[in-house]
Amino acid sequence: MRFLLIFIIAVASGCRESITDTGLENRGRLLVNSNPQNARIFLKGENTGRKTPYEFFNLQPGEYSVSLKLTGYKDTTIIVQISLGQLNSLDVELNFVN
Repeated sequence: MRFLLIFIIAVASGCRESITDTGLENRGRLLVNSNPQNARIFLKGENTGRKTPYEFFNLQPGEYSVSLKLTGYKDTTIIVQISLGQLNSLDVELNFVN
């Protein structure tokens, strides 16, 4: 019984520390959708290697430039504000290249 109690306390302490240590409560999420889908996603000018639709987790709060690139469509860049602990959604209608 004593071992079980020590084990439960150790697990509970470990969980609390891992949540606090990662700072996840101070992060935001961003869901990026496009029409049509499969556009390459760039955050702050850097290729993320992801395509729409995609949800980013653990983003620092602040302003992000989100660029979407898809062959046959105009590159599109939008500025979004990431908020603490919130899911921010971005839905983008891509336009054909003329």
